Amino acid sequence: MFRPKHNIPGTDFAGEVTQCGSNVTAYKVGDRVWGFNDDGLQSHAEFICIKEKEAMAHIPDERSYEEAVTAAEGGSLCHKLH
Repeated sequence: MFRPKHNIPGTDFAGEVTQCGSNVTAYKVGDRVWGFNDDGLQSHAEFICIKEKEAMAHIPDERSYEEAVTAAEGGSLCHKLH
């Protein structure tokens, strides 16, 4: 009956930077990153575009994509409890 507001779900992500805008200084192509956006980032898509100043960070070398992305959700839940 009703269509979803966002056709692609997801709020947290982990992946590799494939492109950067000309003014981006904190990230470069090939960086492993993770992040979270509670407004519905549509992160279950193959590619997403996010601003450099949004909730995103580098993944430490010793962490996997899976570990990084679960940290984002855990942090969000803790923030909502306080």
